[in-house]
Order: sequence, then C-alpha cells, then structure tokens
Amino acid sequence: MSGQHKPPHARNRAVGAVLRAIRLSQTTLTLEQVAEQTQMSLSTLSRIENGRRHISREDMATLLTVYKVPLRQRRELYEDAHTDNRACWWQRTLPEVLPDSLLVAGYGTDARVVTDWSIAVVPELLLTYRYARGWWRASGATDDEIERRWNACQEKQRGLSQVEYTAYIHELALRTPFGGVAALRDQLAHLIAAPERGLGIRMVRAGVPVGALGSAWTLIQFRRDPPVVHSELLRSSIVLHHPETSSYRAMLKEVERAACSAAATRERLRQIAETLSERGQQRAGEFR
Repeated sequence: MSGQHKPPHARNRAVGAVLRAIRLSQTTLTLEQVAEQTQMSLSTLSRIENGRRHISREDMATLLTVYKVPLRQRRELYEDAHTDNRACWWQRTLPEVLPDSLLVAGYGTDARVVTDWSIAVVPELLLTYRYARGWWRASGATDDEIERRWNACQEKQRGLSQVEYTAYIHELALRTPFGGVAALRDQLAHLIAAPERGLGIRMVRAGVPVGALGSAWTLIQFRRDPPVVHSELLRSSIVLHHPETSSYRAMLKEVERAACSAAATRERLRQIAETLSERGQQRAGEFR
C-alpha cells in the first residue's frame, strides 16, 4: 500500500476515528470482512483505525467506497484528511455519525489524562440521562439522535475508570435546568458522588474572571503521543494537535487557579441542590 512507508502523524488518530465510527454506525462490517473486501491485512486496518498508521489516498478512497459513504461526503472527508493544515482537523458530521462518537472511536483507548472545561452544560462524561436529553432536545436533536448520542456517551463514561479525569465546570452549567428542575437535581447528585468513583470535580464560581470563558474544550493526554484538544460545535467538532494545544494547556493553569477546591465544590453543589429542592417544595405548596 502507498501509505506503508509514511510515518503516522497525530492527524491519523482523527482520521482513524472517523473511519471506525463510519464502519460501526453505517455498516454491519467487521474488520475481518473489510479486510476480505479490500485485500488489506487485518493488522493494517486495526492500526489505521487506532491512528497508528498513515493512510494513503488510495486506501482512504477504497474504505469510503466499501462503507458506501455518499459521494459528496466522501469527497469532503477525503479533502479534509489530506489537507496541509496538520495542526487542526475539523470533524464533519455524517449521517448516523455524531461528533462525540468520533471522539469515542479514536481517543478513548490510549488516553492517560482527560480534562474537561465546560461553561454552559455539564460535560458529557458526567451526564445523567434526563439532563442530557433536555440539553440535546434544546439543541434541536431528534429522538433517534438523542438515543444514539446517549449510547455513545455511555461508552465514553465506561472508559473513565481507565484514565485520570478532572472536570472544571462553570457555575452557570450547574444552575441551568436542562430537562427540568428534577433532572438538574439528579445531575447534581451524580456530580456530588463523582469523587467516590475517583473523578475530580472543580467548580469555577460565577463572577470570577477567567480567560477560558470563551469556549468549552477537552484536553486529552496520551501515554505515548502528544496531547490533543477536542472542541465540539453544534453539528461538528474540531480536534487540535501540537502546537495548537500549548495555549490550552496554559489556559488550564488559569482555570485551576480560579476553581474552587474539590471539597468546596462538593459543598457548593450540595447548597445548589438544596436550593432547588426548596423551590420545588414551594411550588408544590402553591398548587395544593
């Protein structure tokens, strides 16, 4: 294969993630079946999906044809995968493939440290179903998209035990009742219990000036490879590679300084939950 003698690049992890997500969500093919149809070895296909091998233009075209990706989207993916801008990769949304599933497919298996910074919503790795459904519904997702997104979310959450995880969450996200007040209370209870599962939760109080308020992102650090930053958009996502990640790592230090301690965060979460409970009781009394 023409890609055999080219070393893998950080971009290959994102390309492999897309190809695996397409195979799993748009086909019923196993890697063994793909190997049979393409005459590529099983080890080659596995390394491509894991981002451990450079994929040539010819092999990319072959796989997208086997997966029956529509011609227009095939061209877009083909162009994106071989653009010269290697510090950034825009993951387009394909039919039946949600942006977050691409992250699951490519980054979960080799991650060592995962750090979330979230402003307006609770990070997906910490979501509960009712809150998540409310958020995605408000974003315009259909019932089918919500269920597929929840399945992908659960897959990511199952991998949390394998990484060192910390979420920095702005107070706005902890007060916005996606799915209703009861759903937010359940979500807060889930966050309060998160440290018992070995997860770090730190809150940034409303009104605290911090430069990271411009956008939410996830910093993923690997055992062997350079880190990447994943930022999800409405219907697509962006993956940044070195050297673009350096500014985010610097911003993380500012977020760490601005955030409450883990103990203070837990206490604040309890206070917010109690306030929500009191409001619920007051409203219930109004209708008696």
